[in-house]
Amino acid sequence: MRSSIDAGNCGYMTASKAQGRGVARRMLEHSLVRAKERGFLAMQFNFIISCNERAIRTWESYGFEKVGRIPRGFKHPTLGMADAFVMYKEL
Repeated sequence: MRSSIDAGNCGYMTASKAQGRGVARRMLEHSLVRAKERGFLAMQFNFIISCNERAIRTWESYGFEKVGRIPRGFKHPTLGMADAFVMYKEL
């Protein structure tokens, strides 16, 4: 059954000790496969923290673009207030 919503939406957080092990990349790949299987036309991630350059590079390497910004939407424990990006990709 096709969803009446054409864009899937996901969000992930990984433990700092899991950084660099490909955990987020595998979750992203899984989500893209499942979204296509379910008939979604696009994927959107609503909260990519602007100071998380590794995550931004990962999402961009899969064709996601920044389509929005939430100013000072996240309180980083050591860096203080940071923007968050909305990232989007048509499937």
